[in-house]
Amino acid sequence: MATVDPAIFRQALGNLLTAVGFEVVSFKRGRRPFDFLFAGKDGHRIALRVDDDKPEQRALEEAADYLRFATTGVDCFLLTTPSSPGKMQKSKFARTLKAAPVQAVWIGADQVAMFLGLEDEAFDLTSPDALNALQTAAVTTNMEKYLDLTEDDKRQTKRIKSSGKVSTIVAAAQRRMSGLPPQYNTLRRQFAFSVIQRFNQKNAPLEEQLLIGQRIEDVSVVFTDLKNFSLMVTALGGTALRRSMSRYYRRARELVWDHGGVLDKFIGDAVLAIFNYPYFNTHAPMNALAFSRDLILLGEEIFGELREEYPDMPESGTRIGICTGDLWILDIGQDVIEVSFFGDTINLAARLEHNAATNAVLMDQHTRTAILAHDPGLIKIIDPAERRMPPSKVKGQNREVQAWEAHIDQMELVEIVPERKSA
Repeated sequence: MATVDPAIFRQALGNLLTAVGFEVVSFKRGRRPFDFLFAGKDGHRIALRVDDDKPEQRALEEAADYLRFATTGVDCFLLTTPSSPGKMQKSKFARTLKAAPVQAVWIGADQVAMFLGLEDEAFDLTSPDALNALQTAAVTTNMEKYLDLTEDDKRQTKRIKSSGKVSTIVAAAQRRMSGLPPQYNTLRRQFAFSVIQRFNQKNAPLEEQLLIGQRIEDVSVVFTDLKNFSLMVTALGGTALRRSMSRYYRRARELVWDHGGVLDKFIGDAVLAIFNYPYFNTHAPMNALAFSRDLILLGEEIFGELREEYPDMPESGTRIGICTGDLWILDIGQDVIEVSFFGDTINLAARLEHNAATNAVLMDQHTRTAILAHDPGLIKIIDPAERRMPPSKVKGQNREVQAWEAHIDQMELVEIVPERKSA
């Protein structure tokens, strides 16, 4: 069995849980010493943590403390590492988790499938081919939640998943994926599955639905960046950051979709998200602000946990710029459609981010005006401070830029407004 990087295997396990149909329970915001909480075949709730071969003792102690007071109904704490633990490691693990009122198990990556009742000798969970296959299977499963499947298709899928054979489940998912339009595999990186489902339902060319080659107005662009990220990489090394950034990327993408946005791309540690596209939504500026609020809180959570392990790590935080204006939609793909966005609105959002304070949002006048028009009370609550920046501070602009800055403690009451779909 191949040795697999914990971050990669963590993603593979998430895909596996989705593909086989386990009920994954979302965690509330705050400390969470586990990567997944899900209901196993017998209905028992399993808290799963993926770690390096030598887990931090403090992390195990935090898990034990969490389990002692948890109200999430955890029945089993499962720790998995690339290699199986030795006798001394198991003994220390047992002593640490002794006070936790749940079953505690530490196993190697090669034993996870058996523990979950999915033993399949024909399927090596850690092989490169398996990792790719699991990703395809998870995508297919997520997409099918939004597709209009026939009752026969639903029964067949349920029967295959109940077999418990990973290779059978994955192979069936790959066959189903091959029957979907090929561009889905590209669009799923940027668009929520519910949006892709709308593309599939409409009797119109995809290029037309995506507005390829058109200029669209009143789009809210969010550009984010992490303070001192390069210094953190230098101080901590890639290994220490890998786990945290894996969580950050995964959850940042989910936040974009939860707030009705489209993920343009990750640029290193930066996030570029688009709101009010491909469907018109008058509440897009508020959704962009709500996403910004939640992304700052996500950074505080994840990097706050990292700071507890590494107290001397450089100070960090999130800077965010929001700009509302027009954009051009282009297709930069070769064989399949790949959407990209161009325009000065993105450039200004990036410049606003660069000038923003840590854990704050700096929005342009158009964004503030749009929010004020639809929800004047919101502007009164968050009370953003006016900032005027000369062209020397905002590269690419030939005149003074008026902007408004709100810090995280001013945005606690920003609410997510359900998306209003266009006809």
